[in-house]
Amino acid sequence: KAVVSTQSTGEIILKRMLLQPLLVQSNLVNTAAVKYFIEELKINEHFDALRSFLCMNNGMFGDSLSKGIFSLIEGDRDLRNSQAKLNSILHEAMECSKIDHRLSLESVPDEDPIRGLLLNYAVDWPSNVIICDNALSKYNEIFRFLLKLKHGCYMLDKIWFLLGSVDKESDSPQLRRLQVCRYEVAQCLHTLQIYMTHQLHNISWHELQNALRSVSSVSELQKVHSNYLDLAMERLLLGNSTRAYHEVILKILVHVTTFVKLLEGASFVKDAQENTTHPNFDKMVQLHQNFVKQAIFVLKVAESSNASGFKPYIDEFTLRLDFNHYYQSQTITKRQSLSGLSFQVNRSKLAPALSSPAPTSSSMGW
Repeated sequence: KAVVSTQSTGEIILKRMLLQPLLVQSNLVNTAAVKYFIEELKINEHFDALRSFLCMNNGMFGDSLSKGIFSLIEGDRDLRNSQAKLNSILHEAMECSKIDHRLSLESVPDEDPIRGLLLNYAVDWPSNVIICDNALSKYNEIFRFLLKLKHGCYMLDKIWFLLGSVDKESDSPQLRRLQVCRYEVAQCLHTLQIYMTHQLHNISWHELQNALRSVSSVSELQKVHSNYLDLAMERLLLGNSTRAYHEVILKILVHVTTFVKLLEGASFVKDAQENTTHPNFDKMVQLHQNFVKQAIFVLKVAESSNASGFKPYIDEFTLRLDFNHYYQSQTITKRQSLSGLSFQVNRSKLAPALSSPAPTSSSMGW
């Protein structure tokens, strides 16, 4: 009993004389380190810069950079051998920025030119303890996905101009049908952009700013930033649990590119009834039907996902995509019956699609 009592007394002495002062010193050091990162190194300004440029919150930057890259891709230029041109495009996009020296654009070997792009952000020590290589890799994954969405909108604009250059006085059912196809896909991609803008630049960023107010150590600061990126990627459908949605979106973007190639692959001609027709019309309508199937598939995946565990961002995504139950209220069979030359539609309902002005850079920005 005496030994036990002595050990207990010794433990009490150690806690009071050694442990408590060490904890106090540790808290002081952690507080000073966090204050150094936030006030001296201005780590939150780095977060904001990454959000503005790699996450394309700066609309003017994203619009200028993406258009320059797309013009290179459209000219069939190998981005790996166009480093000088890439530097010129980046410099032009960063003219109004105060930290242009931190960004560099390069291309690595890849079958997909956009997937091979890297927008590097230079981070000095010790800020790179928080913004590490793994974090920058995630930022680049977000950057490439947003760039792919912008490329889809860029190609849809091209379809709009190509269809707008055709003589509309012929009252062609085929031309009206193609306009409706383009309009529906454009509405879908525009909805995706709004969803991702809200999730990335509003919800995720707001959560990061709130979490930074209660950070008490450098390791906690690193964890907060890592959690911010992981949640942002999940909400942008880039995480492991949302990979199915991501694959569907990529397929839709491939359909858009194929649509442009088919449209450019032949010219509109007049048939015996003086109607304007296109040799690849049936193939383009088939692409639109595939798009509808993909949209309905996404809704089915979301329904099964919510059954296993409700996720608010998935619910918002499907609500925006299927607003007023547009896709759920129509079966694929009924929608496929709309294809072909027998397609009839009330022209007054088509007015927004046929007479709508070309999308502007501001409407495409993030």
